[in-house]
Amino acid sequence: MRRHTGRESARLARALDATASRRTRDTAVDELVSLTEKLSRIDLDLDGRPDPVFRAETRQRMLALAEQRAATDRGATHRAPAEPRLHLPAWGRRVAVAVAVFCAVLATAGLLTLLSRDALPGDSLYAVKRGAEQVQLSLTWDRDERGFVLLQFAETRLDEVTALVQAPVALAAGVPGTPLAAGSDSADAVVATLAEMDRQTAAGISLLTTSAVDRSDEATLEILPTWAKGQQALLGALVTKMTQSEQDRARVSLTLLEQVEQRARLLELALPCECLDDRPGDDLGPVPCESCQPVPGGRPGGSPTPTPPGPGAGPTGSPTQPVPSPTRISPTS
Repeated sequence: MRRHTGRESARLARALDATASRRTRDTAVDELVSLTEKLSRIDLDLDGRPDPVFRAETRQRMLALAEQRAATDRGATHRAPAEPRLHLPAWGRRVAVAVAVFCAVLATAGLLTLLSRDALPGDSLYAVKRGAEQVQLSLTWDRDERGFVLLQFAETRLDEVTALVQAPVALAAGVPGTPLAAGSDSADAVVATLAEMDRQTAAGISLLTTSAVDRSDEATLEILPTWAKGQQALLGALVTKMTQSEQDRARVSLTLLEQVEQRARLLELALPCECLDDRPGDDLGPVPCESCQPVPGGRPGGSPTPTPPGPGAGPTGSPTQPVPSPTRISPTS
């Protein structure tokens, strides 16, 4: 902005004086005079700060605006609809937690059962394997199916004996894959497993023979000798690889399998006999009376009476002959 010279200031003063006395003015001069009069009425603080009165009034207006805004916000909050929330009763929460825990336990048990399928005696998962078998057996109500399930378990025990004899491992020490020394816990595991196999074999055979006699079921009695021969063939092939204590226990199991085969054949021939109505029983089920047993050489439609072991008999007590292929039984047989 350029500065006015003294001459121009004098002209402005004379013009202002002239406008006060005259009624007609120039438009530009009127605007300038009006602005000058307004500026002359403004009181300015010499320090450059706003007037205290002005500051107080401004502060009051700002406080009033703030209170008005806060009241508006509170009203909007009260009018806003509440968000829907899911409220479960106390029993519902307990049920949900129980279901979640049950699912977790079920999944864990299923995983452990799957991992324990190949566990051997002494392994940390072997107890899980046997526990799963007990659960399966307890859920089987039909007598025939229960008998076949027990025979399946006996087959599993023989598979475990085969694994222990062919490739013994230090499972009892908890170090899978470490070879066992002679006379260590491997022999004890084989003997105990064979004893459990015999117990399951006798229990299954007893259920099946009793049911077969009650229903005159020849089909079941025809299956049992075949199954017993298969078990004999598998166990007889292991005898030469066993220690002396294991061989002694294996011969007991082979004798039991021979008795199973003979009992099934004799009961099949004795089904028409009335003496079976008041039949006695033992660990293998019904015992056929002597009057119903076939004469030497057999009778029409029957099988010859098994002869006692003689010289030249194999490990099973029967004459040496080609070993038949093993036959396994399933619950659907």
